[in-house]
Amino acid sequence: DQYWTLRAEEIPEEEKNLGPHDRLIHVYHFTKDTAQNQMQVQNFGEPFFLVIHEGETLAEVKERIQKKLQV
Repeated sequence: DQYWTLRAEEIPEEEKNLGPHDRLIHVYHFTKDTAQNQMQVQNFGEPFFLVIHEGETLAEVKERIQKKLQV
């Protein structure tokens, strides 16, 4: 009774040749609701992979995420 959703997408060039210290992370969109002393997390949108390069700053990662999401 469980259904799986599969999604295919082209692998960007930057993800094809990762260095030994680069990391590929899975990114999810979520919101938190703390109603009635319980925390509930709701996922939304489409999850995606993101490469984090060695020595990259948070500002650089943020800029790449905004570019990828077109925001």
